[in-house]
Amino acid sequence: MRRLIYIIFSILALSCSSNRSNKDEILMPHRMQAVMMDLILSESLNYEQSLKDSSFHLETENAKSSALVLKKHQISDTLYKQSCSFYMAHPEQLQLITDSIAAACNRMSIAIYNDTLKYKLNGSYLKNSSGKNGR
Repeated sequence: MRRLIYIIFSILALSCSSNRSNKDEILMPHRMQAVMMDLILSESLNYEQSLKDSSFHLETENAKSSALVLKKHQISDTLYKQSCSFYMAHPEQLQLITDSIAAACNRMSIAIYNDTLKYKLNGSYLKNSSGKNGR
C-alpha cells in the first residue's frame, strides 16, 4: 500500500506542470489534501481493476476519475495544476500534506482490518450468510 501511495504521488507530481504559483490561486492545504486523497483512492481502485481485467484502460480511466474528483471538489483542472506547482515549489508544505494523507490511509487500513477481524471473531459472517437465505 505504501509503495502504491509513493507511485501515485509521483504521478501527481508529474501531472502538476503549470508554472503559475500565486498563493491566492492555490488550494489551501486541507483542500489539497482532500483532493489528493480522493485522487489516490480512485487511481488505486483503477489500478486494482487493471490487474483483474486486461481490457481495462488504466490511463483513460484515471483521466475520467480525476475529472470526477475535481468536479466533486468543485475545482478546475487549472486550479489543481497551479496548486500542484505551488506545493512542488514548497516541499515543506507538500510534506505536511503527504504525511497527513499517509496517516489517513494508515488509519483507514487499520479500521478495515479491525472491522474484518471483529466480524470474523464473533462469527457474524456465518450468521449473516445463513440469515439472509430466507431463514
